[in-house]
Amino acid sequence: MLYNRFLTYLLIAVFAISAVFTACKPDDENDINEIITITTTSSKVYLNFTAYIESITINWGDVPIDELFTSSSFYFRLNHEYLSNSTHTITIKGAVRELWFPNNSQLKALDLSKSTALKGLVCPGSGLRALDLSKCTTLEYLHCQGNQLTTLDLSKCTTLEKLFCSYNQLTTLDLSNCTALTKLYCQNNNFSANALNTLFGTLHSNNFPDDEKQIFIADNPGTEECDVTIAEKKGWIVNKYEK
Repeated sequence: MLYNRFLTYLLIAVFAISAVFTACKPDDENDINEIITITTTSSKVYLNFTAYIESITINWGDVPIDELFTSSSFYFRLNHEYLSNSTHTITIKGAVRELWFPNNSQLKALDLSKSTALKGLVCPGSGLRALDLSKCTTLEYLHCQGNQLTTLDLSKCTTLEKLFCSYNQLTTLDLSNCTALTKLYCQNNNFSANALNTLFGTLHSNNFPDDEKQIFIADNPGTEECDVTIAEKKGWIVNKYEK
């Protein structure tokens, strides 16, 4: 009787521990399916990223595929040089957590449609005309300033906390679903007064005791005429002149 009771408790403990490890362990199958495709016209490419899983593979397109193991380091800083400035396609396979490009990376396209694990993206001054983030549902910060974006759909980015989209060509921005946002930098775009008022109307009114909510709107066509009280009534600090 005592032995049976001991065996029962032991099995319960084993199942409990197993459940914990299963919950913490990344989904290997999903990780393998994570893909980022980069198209660039630069002869020199610099990549910085962090990753979740045991290995990441990179196909530069002109040399054998690189396999990077994250057991020793979860942070990678890579560079690759091509023989010409023609169009090159780079494919990263594996669950990339954060991805950084240096300024002036000459990106022609960035395909994130199979990158659901991405939490941070930095791609300033890269020449991007479009950025599809519809699958980046866990994104927490985005630096896309200094590109040529005319639209930016963030409707699926419900966990976004910080957005840097200044120095683009945006005329509208809907942040209705970005209920964790605390910092917004949208200076030097093409927002009219009405567009800024509409943007203010989409801002959430949630409170974050450890992080004040700020929005920077300098040097937009409607900066002087917009009604900042729309945002201020929701607890946002509006900076009209600070860049």
